[in-house]
Amino acid sequence: MKVIKILSIAMLFISCEHKMNLETGTSEIKAFLKNQYGNIFQVDSICKDFSQDLFKQQMGFKVWLKDSQSIRFGPIFFEKNKYQGGWITYGGTDIINEYEKAKSK
Repeated sequence: MKVIKILSIAMLFISCEHKMNLETGTSEIKAFLKNQYGNIFQVDSICKDFSQDLFKQQMGFKVWLKDSQSIRFGPIFFEKNKYQGGWITYGGTDIINEYEKAKSK
C-alpha cells in the first residue's frame, strides 16, 4: 500500500512539473524565435503536445511557423528544457531543416 502511495505522489509531481499554459508557451516561444532568428519566423499556430504513453503528460508544444513570405511549415516540437537552459526542439524536428523543405516544395 505504501508503494502505491509513493508512486502516486511521484506521478503527481512529475505530471505537474511540465505543465505550461498555452499563452505563456506562445509568448516564450515567440521571444525565443525573435532572439534566435530575428524576425524571420512567426508563430502561425500552436497547440500543446502530449506523450503517447498511459499518463498523457504534456511534453511541450507543437508549433507551425511561417516566414515573411507566408511559407508555412511544421510542425516543430518545442520543449522548455531546464537542464539546457531554455527552449529546444525535440522529436527529430529542426527549424532550419523544416523551413528548407517547405521552401523547396
